[in-house]
Amino acid sequence: MGESVLEAFRRVNEGLIAPGAPFELLHADDPSRRVYSGTLPNVCAIAARARAKFARRTFVEIEGRALTFEQVFAGADRLAAWLASEHGVGKGDRVGLAMRNLPEWFVAFFAVARLGAIATLLNSRGAPEELCLTARQVGCSVVFADEQRAR
Repeated sequence: MGESVLEAFRRVNEGLIAPGAPFELLHADDPSRRVYSGTLPNVCAIAARARAKFARRTFVEIEGRALTFEQVFAGADRLAAWLASEHGVGKGDRVGLAMRNLPEWFVAFFAVARLGAIATLLNSRGAPEELCLTARQVGCSVVFADEQRAR
């Protein structure tokens, strides 16, 4: 009888995470934790690499509106500067995102990450009262909402 699905999965997985393989795993500072060898340290490093490598390529296209990688990250830079200067947002502050899937969501997310703040994803399908209550309970200093949720 042939190899079971579980055995096949284990064999393929071991091949992917082995030394020199595309998803090689290494032990982190804590021996009980393993990390991918090629992993960048944080989302900002991933964004910087993507911006440099794909600046003119489309990052997101929704409802006929497209933004390039450069447009998303340049917008995030401007928004991060505004959040810091006008609202004092910094590392560890919570910033709510209550938006449906729009290109602006990505700009806001990366702006928050750039500051070391915490992007707090709020249920954009919730009732206005729920959104306000949740934002208050988690301590959001600022909330970004699309037009429908901002009412």
